[in-house]
Order: sequence, then structure tokens, then C-alpha cells
Amino acid sequence: PMTVDNTAIAISSQVKYLCVLIDNKLHFSEHISKACEKASKKMYVVRRFSKYGAKVSLTKQLFSSFIESYLFYCLIIIFNHAYSTDKKQLKRPYNALCHMGIENMEFDKTLEKRTKKYIMNAYHDETHFIHNFLHKLPSGRLQTYKHRCAIGKACFLRHFILTVNDIFRYITIFYFIYTVFFSALSIYSSDLFLYTLS
Repeated sequence: PMTVDNTAIAISSQVKYLCVLIDNKLHFSEHISKACEKASKKMYVVRRFSKYGAKVSLTKQLFSSFIESYLFYCLIIIFNHAYSTDKKQLKRPYNALCHMGIENMEFDKTLEKRTKKYIMNAYHDETHFIHNFLHKLPSGRLQTYKHRCAIGKACFLRHFILTVNDIFRYITIFYFIYTVFFSALSIYSSDLFLYTLS
């Protein structure tokens, strides 16, 4: 074991920090299992309300308050590191809600919506810890971001930046095609005009 100031520190396979169970492999499997277990127990309340004729809007609100509050705690950051079996486990409450005959946003779309909301809040909130980092990105050369930092391939922030980069790339390609087309058209028109005069 490691010692700090003559105090032995035992090696642990996982540690709990800010209600997140962090394992030594950084897959957060235990954390997701605990969250899904709590959500499954709370799903009983949602089923009972729906069974006794509660409005669909109320059922959705209960689902959001009792279920999604457990499932989405820190999930935006840790989701891409999770095992595929754990990801499937997170979708079970949404499947249960669908079996109850209640149409709701799918898990993947909900996660995408919350991720976009989080990143835009971080971008516009000057007090957020990654706000300055986002604004220090090289303007006009966002594609160099993947070479300038050591963030992993599965990081949601990197995917967000690369998505913006793809948008700018498509705009550039469209502008290039537009310029070439109208340049060729103008040359053809001038040649046709000169041929007509001759």
C-alpha cells in the first residue's frame, strides 16, 4: 500500500466522489447499476399513478423527476466510457414507459438534448470552468482541436467541436462549388456573347 506522512493508504477498486462511484477501470459500471436500481424502484410510483388514471403529462413529469434525475446524474460525461451492457440497462425505464402506452422522448435523443443544453450553457456562462477553454479554441481552425489536446476520442466536448467543424467544412465545400459553377457560367456566357457578335 501507498504511504503518505507515515499513513498507509489502502488500494481500492472503486471510490465514491460527489455521489459518483469511480472504479479503477473508469467504466462506471457500479455507478450505472446503482442508478438503474434506484430508478427501477421509483418506476413503481410512475406505474401506480398511470394505472389509476393519472394524466399523461403528470406521468411524464413524475418520470422526469423520479427516474431521469437518477439516470442522468453525471451521465453526460461518463456515458461514452460505459460498457454496452450498461448502456442497454439505462434504456430499460424508457422501454417500460413505452410498454405503458406513454409516448416519450427516447433515451438517446434525451441524452443528446441534455448534452447540447449543457455545452451551450457552458459556452455562454462566463463562470463555468470550461468557458475560457472553449473561447481559446483557434478561430477558423477548429479541426486542429483534435491535435492540440489530449482529450479522449469518446469525450462529448470533442464530438461537439468536431460536429461544428463538419458544419463549417460543408459550408466551405458548398461555397467552393457555388463559386466554380458561377465562374464557369460567366465565362461560358461571355464566350457565347463574343461568338454571337462575330
